[in-house]
Amino acid sequence: MKELKTLLIAIVCFYSANAFGQQEPAITQFWSTYASTNPATTGLFYKHAANAHYRNQWDGVNGAPNTLNLNYGMRLEKIKSGVGIVYRHDAIGFNRQHKFLANYAYHLKLKETVLSFGVAGGVEFFRIKNDFFITPTPVDDPSIPTPSSKDAAFTSNIGIAFHSNVLNAGISCTQLNAPTFLLSGSTYSASRHYCMFLEHHHEFTDNLSIQPRIQIVADNVKSTYMASIMTVLYQKLWFGVNYSVDNYIGGMIGYDFYGRYRIGYGYDYTTNKLSNVSKGTHEIVLSYLIK
Repeated sequence: MKELKTLLIAIVCFYSANAFGQQEPAITQFWSTYASTNPATTGLFYKHAANAHYRNQWDGVNGAPNTLNLNYGMRLEKIKSGVGIVYRHDAIGFNRQHKFLANYAYHLKLKETVLSFGVAGGVEFFRIKNDFFITPTPVDDPSIPTPSSKDAAFTSNIGIAFHSNVLNAGISCTQLNAPTFLLSGSTYSASRHYCMFLEHHHEFTDNLSIQPRIQIVADNVKSTYMASIMTVLYQKLWFGVNYSVDNYIGGMIGYDFYGRYRIGYGYDYTTNKLSNVSKGTHEIVLSYLIK
């Protein structure tokens, strides 16, 4: 119980000091992409976990974000560890980013709970897509990249996570080394991001449970808050609501079958200034999960 209280106090302090902002993509069903932001979750919740997550944000808005996230993690009981890989593709306007990560986590068992420490390292590719990109002539601003500008850089994440039968939580830092990209003579830097998640699982009966979750992503400039409440029926059918301050409100539905496969869909209604032109946000999740 002391470990749990200490963890909760640390999360509250983290939230108070750093809840400011984001470059990392906002994900509604964020629990399927924990591996991309917190390597300590690798192999922590499942013996094997593979997730494919696609998000089409602000459908109907030209150049709006589209994100594909693929991740796989497995638990290695003999060495009390988890290993995994992550791939993420982001398309925003003219920007195209590809990120590849290798995750490692060490699991420290504390009676009925587990405290996990994780690190990740990999490479990120950044480029400006030249299709329909019109460079001003003459180019007086050196910060404007020319078409087809591209570069690659090393990137790293670090995190800590806590797992029990009813509570999961974690704190992490992505882009720890603040990678920089040289595009047409101009330097673009990726800022460190700080992520916190907290989720609780409460079973009312064998056939009914509720799972509230919250995630905060910050970069000391802005903050993004994502919250959801999921209801699970018969340990298979699940549905719920999603909410993000000044961004969206929506719902989700999914089904787990054969005890290891999951399919889910989420829709978010845009509540910010893009609500007049956005047709909403769609998410699709496919998972393979072995407990």
